Amino acid sequence: MKFFSAFILVLMVFPAFAEAPTLATSIPTLLLSLIAMLALIFVLATLVKKTNLGQMKSGAMRVVSVLPLTAREKVILIEVGDKQMLLGVSAQSVNLLKELDEKVTVPETDFRQTMSQFLSKGNKA
Repeated sequence: MKFFSAFILVLMVFPAFAEAPTLATSIPTLLLSLIAMLALIFVLATLVKKTNLGQMKSGAMRVVSVLPLTAREKVILIEVGDKQMLLGVSAQSVNLLKELDEKVTVPETDFRQTMSQFLSKGNKA
């Protein structure tokens, strides 16, 4: 019973101390919330794009390497089962350039190593 009466007291007291929101206080809060939501959407979209979470996963096929040629064209080395294929990909089509007889091994790159190489190149220039 004490809890209930304290709860009623809190409900009656706090609205008396709260100020009615004005246009000057609600617009900055609204804009800040909007900017935070847009930033969160951008970060999550970038994360999904970079980690390929949006792509379908398949155990039989995987992308071994990608070489961008222009903004819309790239060369992709894929592995299907025990075969490797070199594909040319553009905005309009996907073409088989060559089916490779020997497997090409691409070394896995470590992000830390790649970033340190990038930064060391930047310091030299």
